[in-house]
Amino acid sequence: MDLLREHLTYRWIVGTTWNGPATLFHPLNVLAAWKPILVFSKGAWVKRRRWVDKSRVDSKEKDWHKHQEPLAEVEWMVDHFSEPGELVVDTCGGGFTTAVACRNLQRRCITCDVDKTAVDKGRLRLLSGNV
Repeated sequence: MDLLREHLTYRWIVGTTWNGPATLFHPLNVLAAWKPILVFSKGAWVKRRRWVDKSRVDSKEKDWHKHQEPLAEVEWMVDHFSEPGELVVDTCGGGFTTAVACRNLQRRCITCDVDKTAVDKGRLRLLSGNV
């Protein structure tokens, strides 16, 4: 978060919960039953319609990456926090779900991942038109 704050302004946290088993966060031996989604912006906050800071995921999608998020959830976030034509940046690209959501909702997107295999698979996902 500190590195992101050098260039962006922290705004809020959205908590995501899901049905089913918790996820083991090994280093701390924590069973995580929710996940934080950090909301940052560049420049002044643009007032948007009201939104709830809790998201409920009904299914897990892991076809493209082990940490992949459901497309419907990512599309909700992209729709609520950006407008068509605006730039969305995802620094943890994983399965490139954010890039797919941006393509579907006419946003520009920059995404990356430290895992070259994930980037290669993500590019394939975008080129193939798969969701």
